[in-house]
Amino acid sequence: MKRRIAEQTVAVNLVGRHLFPLVTSAEEPINGSRLIPRSTGLRADRYELTGVVDVLSHVKVNECPVGNRFRQALHQACPDLPSEYEVVVDYKGAHRPNDDSPYWKQGEWQVHTYAWLRNRRDPPIKVAAGILLYVNELSPGTDDIVNLKKGIKTKTTDELPTLPEDRARLERWRPGNDTEHLLSMEYRWRRAIRVVPATPKAIDLRHRRVRSRRKRDRVFDQRGGQGWKYWSRLAANLCRFIDLRGM
Repeated sequence: MKRRIAEQTVAVNLVGRHLFPLVTSAEEPINGSRLIPRSTGLRADRYELTGVVDVLSHVKVNECPVGNRFRQALHQACPDLPSEYEVVVDYKGAHRPNDDSPYWKQGEWQVHTYAWLRNRRDPPIKVAAGILLYVNELSPGTDDIVNLKKGIKTKTTDELPTLPEDRARLERWRPGNDTEHLLSMEYRWRRAIRVVPATPKAIDLRHRRVRSRRKRDRVFDQRGGQGWKYWSRLAANLCRFIDLRGM
């Protein structure tokens, strides 16, 4: 436990120099309600969303240092960014999930929802992207490396090692071996920062998905019995009330 706390302290210190200068506000509460498209026959025509954004950043490109890790990641993922924009940042005290994990899509959905809630206030500067920051990747432990090697083997990770040294060390590594000096810092940063573009099309896709879940609820409810039990499991996270603080 002490070792893990020390590793996370190192990671936070690495993040601080790049992220803190960009912070506009922290723990920003957001909430709102949304119409369910084509809701005829459903039990409600709206659903409610509420959450707390870890960090809100107002970025002016010409004021952001060229060597800033977050600026580099944003411009690589979103080459057509305007000269001024907002970014929502969410910390994840975990490794970068592989794309066959439910947490991969959940993170994307969370960022799109935050962006929609922020933009609906009609601020002069819109959210252009979200960043999911997987802190463990900057100081990985055994479980994190096991997950990475699994993703490489099954081709389910989006960030592969590009340096021959990283590839060779990963191939030789076994549980119980050192993880502190295993990967290059360049590769750690690439895995730690995940940029999710917040385009209107992407946000609308999340909207239609909620209606699909509500339609499933109606079908189950008509059958009775297990229908209400099924709805109860979904309600807290998806449709009737969506709370993003614990995600």
